[in-house]
Amino acid sequence: MSKRREESNIKSAARALALIEYFNEKRGPASIKDICQALFMPQSSASMLVKCLAELGYLTRVEGTRQVA
Repeated sequence: MSKRREESNIKSAARALALIEYFNEKRGPASIKDICQALFMPQSSASMLVKCLAELGYLTRVEGTRQVA
């Protein structure tokens, strides 16, 4: 594995853990904008990460809103 790809994987893992910790502290729903502001994360990265974690069952989309919990 190339060094660049390895660094990217580590960054993605760190972001995933930061997002899980964010929700552990928040204890409620949040929008992508809330997540980006709290974690200083680009919108595209936050959207993809939320989508992936929701598909895996770690997050749930709040029906009728643009929020996740």
